[in-house]
Parts: sequence; C-alpha cells; structure tokens
Amino acid sequence: AWCRDVGLRFFLRPHPSDSGSMRHVKALHAEYSDVFVDGGVSRTPDVMDLLIACDAIVTDYSSTYVDGLILDRPVTFVDYDRDLYMEKRGLAYDYELITPGPKVQTLEGFQKACEEMKEGAPAWAERREFVRKMFFKYRDANGCSRVTKLIEGMVSR
Repeated sequence: AWCRDVGLRFFLRPHPSDSGSMRHVKALHAEYSDVFVDGGVSRTPDVMDLLIACDAIVTDYSSTYVDGLILDRPVTFVDYDRDLYMEKRGLAYDYELITPGPKVQTLEGFQKACEEMKEGAPAWAERREFVRKMFFKYRDANGCSRVTKLIEGMVSR
C-alpha cells in the first residue's frame, strides 16, 4: 500500500543462481504486479536494460549499482546482514568508500531512502560522483573507439 501511495514500482532482479529468490520474485509479481516487476534474467537478460529503465537502484552488495552510476542513478543499500556477509564473502573494496548512498536496515529507513531517491537523492550526489570517478575514467560514448584503437595498436606491433 505504501508503494502505491507514494508511486513506486520495483523491478526485482534476483541473483540468477538463487532459485529461492527467483520463485519469490515471481510470486510477488503475480500478486502485486502494479508494484513489483519480474526483472529476472529470463525476462530481461541484459541488466543494463533495467538500469536504463529505472530512476534509482536498491541493492544489497551487488556491484550492478556501479554501472548505474554512469547514469547518476541514486542508490540505497539494504545491508541488514552486513557483518555476516563480510565474514562469509567479503568485498574487494572498502564498503564505506564505494557505497554512495544510505545504508538501511529497517523498513522506516528503507521508506525514507526511497522517498529521497524519488527526489534524486541530492545529498548523495557528490559521493556518487566520487565513486563514479573511481570506477570510470571516461563518461562518454567513445568506448568502442578506444577499444578499437587499442586492439589495432596491439595487432600492428
């Protein structure tokens, strides 16, 4: 009801190897299709299609949000199990350094973060830019040209 009241829809993207999450997403979509959209790999193979279609990103520890930074998508991290995750899997980078958005562990925190993302989460704009620069040297449409020149340079040696 809250999602409907504030005008939110969620494209849910479960991890492709997590069959339990995939079933859960399908059930949510079946019961609340006006709020939850099944964005699983069987329906949307390329995650970039979702990132382009979305206004913001909610994630746990998935690095998919990094690609969304190119589009300056606000991001919220649901990390209620951070200690366990760090103990079991860990991350390649310092978590606080590379997460340019609020970290939420409660429904109230999640709702507040979502409402801020609807406004573009301006309080996090500088952090998004900082992290974007960490991962992307360029922010233009010339990537293919650069790769082609690099390959041509390697071949001509």
